[in-house]
Amino acid sequence: IITPAGDDGAISRLSMPQVDAVDLPELFVFLGTLGIGLAAGLKHPREVKAHQAINVERAMAIPPKVLAFPILLSSDDYVIDGDHRWYRHCVDGTDLPFIRIEAPFLEALKHIFAFPKTYKEKEA
Repeated sequence: IITPAGDDGAISRLSMPQVDAVDLPELFVFLGTLGIGLAAGLKHPREVKAHQAINVERAMAIPPKVLAFPILLSSDDYVIDGDHRWYRHCVDGTDLPFIRIEAPFLEALKHIFAFPKTYKEKEA
């Protein structure tokens, strides 16, 4: 795990912004109104940095349909959403589909938290 610059450690899932998949298109439009662009494509997973601990059992159980869903990246190549999918692509040696938010990690989080449908996951 590589932590973003200015951060003192891995960021827990409970501190990360959560946006339901159905609301992602609206999030992308919201970011666009802030002047933040997006890019998409395929990337080798070793070019990407994660910031959360990985539950290996959970990552290895991801079905192919879910594995094909793009991860969200920041402009500095940190995973914003999809750490387990990223890990699985590392293990499998397969390119991962991504959507990149054209802002550095901590700035991207700030803007995602400003989106009205963003929430934080509660402890179980």
